[in-house]
Amino acid sequence: MEWTSAAISDRGLVRERNEDAFLRLDHGVFAVADGMGGHPAGEVASQIAVARVRDAAEESGRPAGWLGEAVRSANRSIRERAVREPGEEGMGTTLSVLELDVSGRASIAHIGDCRVYLWRDDELRRLTRDDTALQEAIESGRVDPAREPGHPLGSVLTRVLGLDDDVEPHLEDLQAREGDLFLLCSDGICGVLSDGEIAHALREHPEPGEALAELVEEVNQRGAPDNATAVSVRVVPSTG
Repeated sequence: MEWTSAAISDRGLVRERNEDAFLRLDHGVFAVADGMGGHPAGEVASQIAVARVRDAAEESGRPAGWLGEAVRSANRSIRERAVREPGEEGMGTTLSVLELDVSGRASIAHIGDCRVYLWRDDELRRLTRDDTALQEAIESGRVDPAREPGHPLGSVLTRVLGLDDDVEPHLEDLQAREGDLFLLCSDGICGVLSDGEIAHALREHPEPGEALAELVEEVNQRGAPDNATAVSVRVVPSTG
């Protein structure tokens, strides 16, 4: 099984700097991280997170469980950096990682409110659960899911990298199929656009790069209150 990918990252119209980071490796590892806005050095935390995933992915062999350990390593590195640099105390980041292998296995590690979606058979499926107060309110029935985009509780994170000594990411495995498209994005996209609007962009723009550009353009038309970053990965027929 093979894949093609595209990525985009935009500062938006409000933020002074881009605190998002992404990773796109040819051998099947992809990630999006969103440094915590309003906290010191959010961009440092997100860059550390994707760097630790990249380093782990490039080690030969990739032992079982490497993805979860890479996230835990990222957390330790962010904590250690904050101790060394007092001006960066309190920094943190969300992180979503996707690994694909030639057998078609797709593995996900996730913490925070970036998301991983699967576009399959003209249907969008959310593969990750937001670690936010809003998600908890929706699950308890206190908030209507239709109010999700732009809801103030969406910015209240309940789990991130960098704030606690120990973290355990959400982990999931599934089998990819030819034609699948995986979308990883920061909440600068999924916090502004509904799942239905994201699905519309993917449906109208089969080329992944064009779909990402459309998503960012739509976010910008709505004021782009946050950095917007996305990586798309399409599973294609093997040429080998």
